[in-house]
Amino acid sequence: MANKEVQDTSSRGSLENPNGSLGGRMGWKHLWNLNVKQKIKVFIWKCMNNALPVRELIYDRTKLGEPICTGCGEGEETVEHLLFHCKNAEQVWNISPVQWEGVADQRGCFRRWWSALLGARARQGGLEHICLTANILWQLWKARNERVFKEKNKLPLQVIQKAMQEWMEHREAMEGIRKESITETFDAVDESEHNTVEGEGIDVQVAVTVKKERQVVGIGVMANDSNGQEKAIWAMRERSAGQWLLDYAEALKLAMAKARAKQWSHIRVGITDQQLLRQLRSGKAKDIRLFAQVEEIDRLSSMFVQCSFYLVPDEQHDRLRQISSYATSIPLDEER
Repeated sequence: MANKEVQDTSSRGSLENPNGSLGGRMGWKHLWNLNVKQKIKVFIWKCMNNALPVRELIYDRTKLGEPICTGCGEGEETVEHLLFHCKNAEQVWNISPVQWEGVADQRGCFRRWWSALLGARARQGGLEHICLTANILWQLWKARNERVFKEKNKLPLQVIQKAMQEWMEHREAMEGIRKESITETFDAVDESEHNTVEGEGIDVQVAVTVKKERQVVGIGVMANDSNGQEKAIWAMRERSAGQWLLDYAEALKLAMAKARAKQWSHIRVGITDQQLLRQLRSGKAKDIRLFAQVEEIDRLSSMFVQCSFYLVPDEQHDRLRQISSYATSIPLDEER
């Protein structure tokens, strides 16, 4: 993608109503069908629903800290400012290999802008351009966090290069998985992908192993139906946020995103950390970053018909911890 691809979605005929189909169930469906990492889908969903913990949002809800953008110091850090209007973001988009000039006038509202992008998904190469764009947005957010929490500044070219690298690696990995799955039986695919029977419920248990010396988090997730029948096992690896509860909260979000992608409507989420469970039930947290995570988990839970949290008994910890420990050493997320 050395040449810039110009996608003009400025015509009214291509702009789907952000308060209509793309803002509701269809918008959710289109997002979760994108060929990008699960955590990027959660990130986009948070941007659409004003749930990303930017400085303006945290200040508005807690009156803690300052709402001003640390990147440019020229405006409040909203989702739109961070991803579009900050001078750092503008420099990134200026050199981006994919351009969306036709929707520039929608940048005052992320949901409207994203809905306009999805209007181009049926065009030649449209879905690939949208997926790369999602990766660029994600890398802008990651670059912001490195600046805020680690005092590291990424150059615009580094942001673009990282976005393209992760997008291409994920695409190649998913293509390999698809080729392997062709040789499997359709019965096995049907068993893992069928929706949950209404009211049946899926038990999703989550454990975390942190390797501090490598700043790595291993996430183990086991999902069983109401009869104890195994539905899925996930092993995922993430970068540590440097705080146990933040790492566990991030693991919960990824596990819930996996459950939602399976279209399970009723889930019980098993947690091995009692302190986090108390904070989820109370909806309160003293730490600003954890407060934002708790709110995001609450928003994710609203995407299910029923979602509850409980403490996993000690005798059930062993296998979960084996999976999470194994996950610290894997190069790519795994599903069994």
